[in-house]
Amino acid sequence: MKSAQSNPMIQSAVTDLWDCHRMCEEMIAECLRRGGEHAGPDRIRMLTDCADICQLTADFLVRNSEVASKMCGICAEMCIRCAEMFERTGDDQFAQKCRKCADSCRQMATSMAG
Repeated sequence: MKSAQSNPMIQSAVTDLWDCHRMCEEMIAECLRRGGEHAGPDRIRMLTDCADICQLTADFLVRNSEVASKMCGICAEMCIRCAEMFERTGDDQFAQKCRKCADSCRQMATSMAG
């Protein structure tokens, strides 16, 4: 495999991961600001998990970790869960960002497998 720095597919996935991480962090603050059901522990936990897995997966991709493919699969699953949660609450912009990240992660997992 090419190094992460010279592989446009990895660069694109890392950008999507960082974008999703940042948006999750911003959404945590927004949910806490809104309060009530928006600041429920399940929602905050899911956002925190998604932010953390996105950052960790980006790190694994950048250093060409041998388990990066597996991390991408786990991250895609977490991003889909987050997207579905926010689609139910009408936060479509956030859901779209999570789905875009999930798609990038799935593509990376597939391209790195084998």
